[in-house]
Amino acid sequence: MLNIITLEDHLEEQKLLTNVIHNIQNKLHIRNINIQTFNNLRDLNRNLLFPSPDNIYILDLEINGDLKAGLKVSKLIRENDDLASIIFLTVHEDLLYTTYKYQVEALDFINKNYHTIEEDLTRDFRKILSKQATNRDEIITIKSNNLYTRISTRKILFFQSSPTSTRQSLMYTIDNRQINVNSSLKELEETFPKLFRPQRSYLINLNNIQDVDIKKKEIHFLNSQLIVPISRLKLHKLISILDSQNINW
Repeated sequence: MLNIITLEDHLEEQKLLTNVIHNIQNKLHIRNINIQTFNNLRDLNRNLLFPSPDNIYILDLEINGDLKAGLKVSKLIRENDDLASIIFLTVHEDLLYTTYKYQVEALDFINKNYHTIEEDLTRDFRKILSKQATNRDEIITIKSNNLYTRISTRKILFFQSSPTSTRQSLMYTIDNRQINVNSSLKELEETFPKLFRPQRSYLINLNNIQDVDIKKKEIHFLNSQLIVPISRLKLHKLISILDSQNINW
């Protein structure tokens, strides 16, 4: 399933864009798509999608006379969803440099020419589908309090047992988040066997280890000051794994 949101304030162009997307769906044999169309920032802001690599935002830069409307909403999208693909449409090619200044990691910047837009968007959809096929196993779903959170395994540093409940744990991420998880370490270990238990209170993501201090019996992680202790018994096992295996989820 691809979840597609379009931002376009002209009704005829909105219809043309929807038809183009359906043509691409047929051409690339995409089984299911869900398209939502918006003509203003307020309504789109209220209906942002839950973060997912299945999300595609196709945004006209100019909405109701505001040349940077698409850029403004793209910044909000990226603050809430670092997995989505963002594609800009515009007749103002001189705004290309401005999009880079917003640092929203857009997939493409397409001239709003409906003679070539289908070809351009088809190319972009192929990239998205290819990336999904490569990274599908890297996205997992974690239940956190009353929410289900989808997260790339590449962002997980480690899980720690909760100090207040044996049925919960804490997840620490590479972007400095601490998230309550409604699963015990034992449940996580059974669900994600590639996690490694350096001692009873932790489960770590081997892919994000920066180094192992053998003398201090500490594990250090990429882009983080956090440290996890490791028992003497598990230390030799960990070194053996790191020496002999390529760790993949």
